[in-house]
Amino acid sequence: MTYPILEYDSTQNAFIEPSKVIKLRNMPEHCVICIFREVIDKVIAEHNAKMLVENRWEDGPHPVYEISYQNQQLAFFHPGVGAPLAAGLLEEVIAFGCRKFIACGGCGVLEKDMTVGSLIVVSGAIRDEGVSYHYLLPDREVIANEVGVNALVKALSHRGVPYRVGKTWTTDAPYRETPNKIAERKKEGCLAVEMESAGMMAVAQFRGVVFGQVLYSGDDLSGTEWDNRTWQSRDEIRESLFWLCADCVNRKSEDDHAQVVYKDYVNTAKQLEREINSTFHAWKVIKGWVIAFLISGFAFQISYAVAPINKYRSKDLNAGMVIVSLIIVVSAYGIPITWVSKRNKLIREHEEIRAAEIEKPKSGFQEFYVTWKKEKSKEQLMTALSPENKRCASPFCFFDLYQFHRALGA
Repeated sequence: MTYPILEYDSTQNAFIEPSKVIKLRNMPEHCVICIFREVIDKVIAEHNAKMLVENRWEDGPHPVYEISYQNQQLAFFHPGVGAPLAAGLLEEVIAFGCRKFIACGGCGVLEKDMTVGSLIVVSGAIRDEGVSYHYLLPDREVIANEVGVNALVKALSHRGVPYRVGKTWTTDAPYRETPNKIAERKKEGCLAVEMESAGMMAVAQFRGVVFGQVLYSGDDLSGTEWDNRTWQSRDEIRESLFWLCADCVNRKSEDDHAQVVYKDYVNTAKQLEREINSTFHAWKVIKGWVIAFLISGFAFQISYAVAPINKYRSKDLNAGMVIVSLIIVVSAYGIPITWVSKRNKLIREHEEIRAAEIEKPKSGFQEFYVTWKKEKSKEQLMTALSPENKRCASPFCFFDLYQFHRALGA
């Protein structure tokens, strides 16, 4: 007998396809999903939030709001409770135009040492709900989006906030969290239990958007009896989670911009490499002829200068030979001068980026350099980066710098 929940259909377009029934709007790319209603209300009241759209379901309206935060537009909404509603609302917001999501929610903890308010960055979820099976092939777990996880880890580390990275257990039945199931989930490595993660992660994966989630430790299910721990009254912690997610979204945006600029710079380096390689190849082909003409030209000029004056020798002919010789000399030395000029251009661009890194030490550039420093010695780093290094005296040695880019995997 086949169970309906296991009958996965990989057809991309459903009978009601969000992108076809929902009109694309001028929605911010970045969005915070916040499960805490009182926090949503406070942000709306204190930050002049603008309602972008109101999704209406039978239980009432589900609006999406926008605020300006750190010079960027940020969308946010409440996902409701439970995977079906959260997944449906996420589908609609994706169709409206948002592409990068960071969610904050609450959870019950399965380990005693996790105090109220301690944070969990979700790395995956046990799929003990129904929504995810309509978006992904049947499996025991759904793995979190790596980009979302890394963005949260960076934001938390930057703030110095303690956290743990781990799995959660997503269930549709909070009143059927039995001792046997709790024990089994703990054996599987779950740190927490909640009702939305697996469903939202499945939707995000199916639609190809970035999604990360951080959970706030609430009630305790690790012992023999349930302990509420008055977790819903910790307003300050719950609000700080919203702004943590907002910072995380902004930080991800800065890193995106830094990597775009960095890739543009690397593309410039590659283009210069192609130009110089082609010039160098042409120079190798004609080098022998240029040198031969140069030597013969000077030899002819010298021999002509010392030859006796006769009817074949004239001032016009002598001037012509001088001009030809100068052309040969300029051609011979002009190509290396061009190489040096292009090398200096690349070095100047590199110095500008290094200056930008100093001005914005938390940008994505610093992460590239830190990665390099971990893998290479300080001497190798300075050799690769320093334009004053003696190895850069030759026109082609500036590709030590380009080797640095390639070592970073750009």
